[in-house]
Amino acid sequence: MTEQKETLEKLLSAAKLHVPFDGWGDVTFNASCEDAGLDPQIARLYCPRGGLDLAIYYHRLCDQKLFEENRSRQWDDARLRDKVGSLIKNRLELVDEKELVRRATTLFALPPNNITGLKLIWETADIIWKLADDTSNDINWYTKRTTLSAVYGAVVLFWLGDNSSESEKTW
Repeated sequence: MTEQKETLEKLLSAAKLHVPFDGWGDVTFNASCEDAGLDPQIARLYCPRGGLDLAIYYHRLCDQKLFEENRSRQWDDARLRDKVGSLIKNRLELVDEKELVRRATTLFALPPNNITGLKLIWETADIIWKLADDTSNDINWYTKRTTLSAVYGAVVLFWLGDNSSESEKTW
């Protein structure tokens, strides 16, 4: 494990305790540095924007886990919508706690961060399409990811408000 990854993992582990109460901002970032025994100046080398970069890291880490868990998955004769639905569900099940996503959604909705949030959703949609064996290389490549980005965003918002057992209303 590289020093960067090790530092980010320590920060993220500590941040998960603070995010539900303080969001992904500087309060959480500084408290996470203290809890993890890291010099905040060193931590800022890897997260120059503090909590924002840590939230981005967490989102991409969940995307990476989704890819790792499903990259050799055999779909047999599954319909495309079943593949995509299954992957969306799997992606959300990788989240440690809904409040981490709720706070990140709030952070990425802020004007200075909304392009970053949209980019992250696009990256998630791209991974889902790759895992669903999409081979398009024309305008469909863009329309599929654009459409799935909108669907994924809507599912996440519904899921955040779903208090049913194991989010069964979402699925």
